[in-house]
Amino acid sequence: MKRCIIIFFASMLIFSTLAGCSSSQDSKTMAIYGDSIIAMEQANSYAFTMDIKQKMYLTSDEFSDVIEMQMNMEGRTIENPLSIEMALGMELGDALVPELSDLKNNKLLYYLVDDKLYMKNPLLGEVWLVEPIANLGNLGFELNPSYLVQSFNDGKELATVVEEDRYYVLTIDISEEEQIRSIFSDIIIDMVENIGANLADASEDIFQSLNINQLSLKLWVDKETNYQERIELDIKIEIDYDGHIMAVEQNIAAHYSQFGQFAAIEIPENVLSSAVSFDEFLMNSIPVTSY
Repeated sequence: MKRCIIIFFASMLIFSTLAGCSSSQDSKTMAIYGDSIIAMEQANSYAFTMDIKQKMYLTSDEFSDVIEMQMNMEGRTIENPLSIEMALGMELGDALVPELSDLKNNKLLYYLVDDKLYMKNPLLGEVWLVEPIANLGNLGFELNPSYLVQSFNDGKELATVVEEDRYYVLTIDISEEEQIRSIFSDIIIDMVENIGANLADASEDIFQSLNINQLSLKLWVDKETNYQERIELDIKIEIDYDGHIMAVEQNIAAHYSQFGQFAAIEIPENVLSSAVSFDEFLMNSIPVTSY
């Protein structure tokens, strides 16, 4: 009996020690993350690059194919009030959309200032288009440099931390599908909508049939400045849609720099003076037929 009591209390002591270590580690992770949020809010502005790589593996009884997509964004942003200048390049498999092959070297250009989006698309020539962002609905992650950081915030309680050179590296790594769906639904919805746009707007059907195999988010925080200098997402999903199996692997890596080094983003005068609304552009582009 005495031996059992000793073992019981020894076990409780070990459990309490482990629980205490876990709680201490969680507190450290949350403190690092909280300090980084404060640092980014105080900086309010930064330069960014974002690289997106995606592979879609399509298989069915009739064929198999791999479609690759790469996208690169670089620019500057001010968080409050929101202002962005950005260049976006894209490279798609030629068999998918041949018309978009020009976007590899001829980038889309964007300015978002005073709640208006100015855009120049090389596929449309030299014209600048302008629209109030209120008319555009969800702008998507392409026009949100802090997209991944906002997603990380949704699952921050699951993060662990290690030290790597001059960084704290906060990691969220999940393989349990329901947990991914419940915490990171925005990421999944964005992926499904992008895929659904290529499948006759079948987003709802895709969402119901997908399996989520893995999601990993890593955030690099500078130990001295507390700035969030880098964040990376890896996700793998599989979709069984209309007899076709589609496996999607996506990696998004963003780097941030020049924190707090600029207070305004200005649109060039030639852009302001020449920009036309999308409706006006369509009216001028569609030939008038006389009857």
